Amino acid sequence: MTSPAKMSATPAQLPTYNSFASRKRSSPAVKPLPEDVAWLKDITLEMTTTNSIRAAVKYNLRVDYHPAGFTATHWDVKRTFDQYKAFQKRLLRQLQPKHSCKAECRWLYNTVKKHYPKPTLLGSHYPPIVDQRRKALLQLLTTVQASVVNHGNRNCKVMMEAVSQELAVFLVGDDTQCADDVTPPMTPTTASELETPANLLPSFTPTVSSDEGEDEDEDTVNYDDDLFTGWSLPMEHLTLDRTMSSPV
Repeated sequence: MTSPAKMSATPAQLPTYNSFASRKRSSPAVKPLPEDVAWLKDITLEMTTTNSIRAAVKYNLRVDYHPAGFTATHWDVKRTFDQYKAFQKRLLRQLQPKHSCKAECRWLYNTVKKHYPKPTLLGSHYPPIVDQRRKALLQLLTTVQASVVNHGNRNCKVMMEAVSQELAVFLVGDDTQCADDVTPPMTPTTASELETPANLLPSFTPTVSSDEGEDEDEDTVNYDDDLFTGWSLPMEHLTLDRTMSSPV
């Protein structure tokens, strides 16, 4: 009779609750971005400047909009440095720094507040200063865009509603110049809405207007040799590529 001690014990089967398949089954589905926010993933931003002798420097934002499966379009939004400063103040107000959430709101608030280019009493038309401002303004816009479309922030109502709305209004602009007279998209990129006539699309209400009475014949100098190609942030954990390509 075989001793119980000599019997070969059957290896115990490992529990499956920690297996990849089990974790995959139990993982909740990624919550999609709201439609009013999702279209912001399909835009890229560039900026040039128009330095006029008799008027404030214009920071010309080019917004390229290319949703998957649809024809690309673009429009231009021209604003002064003071208008960007007003946008910064509105954005800080919308971020509501005292609210509690697990999103990047507090980090974004500090970034927008501390890294915005400072106003200068002299030299606002000086080409190196103009170009430094251009790079800083573009960096901040793309930073806000990256945070808004970051899936890790999708559960924050402040980020998904107030902040995204403020950014969308600013990017669409109230004095946009669009290629081929196409109205800039005001809403997400669903096929049904893209097929809707432009005058029936819901629109954002701009909160800032551009300068009026501008002389179109004045002498201008364009500094567009150094278009935006990349940026670095005070905190390395947030990059545009990461936030737009993979959910958190």
